[in-house]
Amino acid sequence: MKKNKFLFILSFIVLFGTQLYGSQAWKSMVLPGMGQNELGHKDRAKLFLLSEYILWSSFIFSDNQYSSYRSDYKSYGEQYAGVNWDHKNDLFASHVGNYDSLELYNLLTLQNGLLENYTDEDYSDTSPFHDYYWNWNGNRENRIEFDKLRNKSENYDKAKNFVVAGIVLYRIISFLDVVILERKNILTSEVLYDYNKTASFNLYYNF
Repeated sequence: MKKNKFLFILSFIVLFGTQLYGSQAWKSMVLPGMGQNELGHKDRAKLFLLSEYILWSSFIFSDNQYSSYRSDYKSYGEQYAGVNWDHKNDLFASHVGNYDSLELYNLLTLQNGLLENYTDEDYSDTSPFHDYYWNWNGNRENRIEFDKLRNKSENYDKAKNFVVAGIVLYRIISFLDVVILERKNILTSEVLYDYNKTASFNLYYNF
């Protein structure tokens, strides 16, 4: 069944691509507005290019904010909770923001029966769990401030991914827009006169 679906999709792409061979629509897949510009729709092209600029500006802004807040919360965790961020993931950062210390995290993990998440209580320099240790020393305000920075970083990361999806979708929209514009001119006509002062009307269907 999967093989049949793959063959159907592949056949559709090949057929669709063949029909649009030489079309300006493919240029708008690279840069929205380019195909419209080639067809002489200058104002329409400017609108698509402006929207493309806004999308990329939003991506760059979101990425910069994500990186900035990520750097801020890591520095904050190092300074006030002694966090070592080497080889740590976002889930670990979430635990640091939600629990006052690794001891408290372990205690609550055991109470909830999640033994697979339990870490050894030996936090000495020779312990393999030493690098995972953190402690806010009862300072709830510092932990909450850390978590605010972490959440802002996470939100900007989500926004960045949303903008990426928008950039891809916008290219598809621009592609289809050019296809529609080209299909509007699918019928053309002309009137011809010959030396006998007779006229003929010709109608052309452009594939």
